[in-house]
Amino acid sequence: MNAHPLWGSYYNYNYHTAGVAWAMMNLAKYSGDSTYDRYAKNYTDFHIRTKPFIEYQVKELYGFNSVNHFIIETPLLDFTLAPSLPYVERLLNDSDFNNRKNYEDWVNDKINYALNVQSRDQDGHFNRLIPVKYTTWTDDMFMGLPFLVLASQWSKDSNLKHRLIEDAVSQVFAFNDHVWDSEVCLYRHAQYSEHQ
Repeated sequence: MNAHPLWGSYYNYNYHTAGVAWAMMNLAKYSGDSTYDRYAKNYTDFHIRTKPFIEYQVKELYGFNSVNHFIIETPLLDFTLAPSLPYVERLLNDSDFNNRKNYEDWVNDKINYALNVQSRDQDGHFNRLIPVKYTTWTDDMFMGLPFLVLASQWSKDSNLKHRLIEDAVSQVFAFNDHVWDSEVCLYRHAQYSEHQ
């Protein structure tokens, strides 16, 4: 199918392929057709199984541009929180499956990333280090906020649950301050740090 190494295959790890898997999980729930759910679980299980190999490829063989290398230590929400939505969704809706612990570890790792690693502006909202340092992208409202909300629903720790949902709410207000254009009533795609 001449798939592009990053964007052209439904088994690549990124926000849009995971978004399809997340949508499939919800479609299965509302339609009653388990085919969609099977597709989504195959997708998430595949990345759970292959992550150790990708990690070896990137960290030991220095294959920094290998397929799915963004699964390892990337500074973008496109490859951290957004692709983790189907993992949280499965934890919320499937109480008992063989590799559940791996999913829990995955989601906990992404919660830690969201709260302690992801680049943020002074007011606490998500920003990007590339292509221009400290850029606010409207994209990151989707790339990060749904994960914070779902993770808060999944968490059993009431303090963490509160922290995640409060973060999501404060992000909405911060994004409105930075990228909402009240003259045209639309969000701008981005606000570059030097153009504030």
